[in-house]
Amino acid sequence: MLKRGAWLPLLLLPMGLVSAQVLPENDTPPEVDTITPVPAPEIPIGAPGAEDFSMPENLTIDNSGGGPMTGSRETGIRYEGPGVKVTGDNGLEIFADRLFW
Repeated sequence: MLKRGAWLPLLLLPMGLVSAQVLPENDTPPEVDTITPVPAPEIPIGAPGAEDFSMPENLTIDNSGGGPMTGSRETGIRYEGPGVKVTGDNGLEIFADRLFW
């Protein structure tokens, strides 16, 4: 419970808020600044100074792990094994445990 007289400042508080000015004198809001968009950065593929990235013409698949190969050319071939290596004629090398071609 509030003490006697403690409620008096609470009654006067709204009177101070009513007299405060939030908008300018002519009641028009200030002009809003626009944000200039920033262009997206250009990210080169590969290391700086390296030759352009190109897709390989021929791929060689080596199933050196000796795992089973299942499937067909129409449905796709699955290479299983601990060591499957794909080598491209442009220097591409991929090492995997499984491969679906």
